[in-house]
Amino acid sequence: MMWQPYSLLSAYFLSRGYAVVHVRGGFGKEKNLSPCALAERARNDIQAEIELVQHTLSTNPKLNTNALVVAGAGQAGLTALAASSVPVPGVKAIMAFSPTSQKSICKEELPKNFIAAAAELGKQVAIPAFYAEGLAGNLMDEKEWHSMVTAYAAHNKNVFFVDMSRTPRGLYPFLSYAEGFSYWSEKADGFLKKLGLPVAIKKVYLLPALDNPHTTPFAPLDDVDALPDQRNGARAAYEGFLKKPKPRAFFLSDNGTFSASGQEDIVRSGQKKCEESKRNCKLYAYNTTVVWRGTLRGETKVLSVNIGQGHTFQMFSADIKPDCSINFVPKIKVVRDALHGVVKVSEQTQPASSVEKKSGKSCETPVKGTVFFYQANPGFTGTDSVMIERQINADAQHPETVIFNITIK
Repeated sequence: MMWQPYSLLSAYFLSRGYAVVHVRGGFGKEKNLSPCALAERARNDIQAEIELVQHTLSTNPKLNTNALVVAGAGQAGLTALAASSVPVPGVKAIMAFSPTSQKSICKEELPKNFIAAAAELGKQVAIPAFYAEGLAGNLMDEKEWHSMVTAYAAHNKNVFFVDMSRTPRGLYPFLSYAEGFSYWSEKADGFLKKLGLPVAIKKVYLLPALDNPHTTPFAPLDDVDALPDQRNGARAAYEGFLKKPKPRAFFLSDNGTFSASGQEDIVRSGQKKCEESKRNCKLYAYNTTVVWRGTLRGETKVLSVNIGQGHTFQMFSADIKPDCSINFVPKIKVVRDALHGVVKVSEQTQPASSVEKKSGKSCETPVKGTVFFYQANPGFTGTDSVMIERQINADAQHPETVIFNITIK
């Protein structure tokens, strides 16, 4: 898994009250072992890593070192499986995600060696294991990795297997996609709960990770023009945030911005302080990455509008069937109101000609829809900003977030 300061895996454990120690393992570096001695390499790694982790955790008397969970993905997943064959005090559970490694480590008969390694690692201490695997992007075909799971489970009878191939689009790697998080995390909760381990959720840890999958971010960090709130004060505040030391976090809210830096757990502490003076605080940027996606990731539009003094701006929304009948009248909710103007939302019936230009449909009868209306206060020049949620489907469960940055000249 990519080295991330805020990964979905670490966020899962943090959100459930665990202390998390990241270990950059040295899998494959043991000079005295055969390149394809995968089980032995994994055992060497887990022994050294657990000793390091236990030493690290023992310095904090508040932590319970007798309730450890070893978790990893890819090469680290194979190392995690080795915890079942190395008697390590305090380890109560294993969580392995697609426990395979790159071909450069073992270049000959890789699937055969992985299956043999899984069989060997499952033989001795039967620590309960959560084993997640999937189809897309796998180094082995489905038959081979199923054989690997079967080989490990042949001796370790406490294996809870999750087939991530059955998720929508066969999401993989599932620690890199927020869309797959609920699928495996709910099952992981059930697995840990049966072992008497904590699963109570503290959502604040999840937000940055869920909004920051290993995909293209909303905008480059230094792109001030992409900031959803383009009012002068917001731009200046964000420019100030970019100069602050890490760790740092920048929040948007209904009535302004907030930034914090230089503190441990900056996301949680920053969110708390933001909410003391602001409404509806949402994380926009964390350290060096823009993590903001609006109400729903990927369903946010930021539109720039220019109008003259005394002029107005309006947007008409309608949903029309092919026969020109009304599918539904979209609901529009103002999430962040204007500071320098008047905003109104109302249902209206407009001539078909005014709808044709926006919908591409040719209709003769008037169309009923919803109008978003903005008019600047008399004498105001500059940029105002409004955020709305607009219904885009009949069940109204997944609104589209639209942000208007309106410049009055």
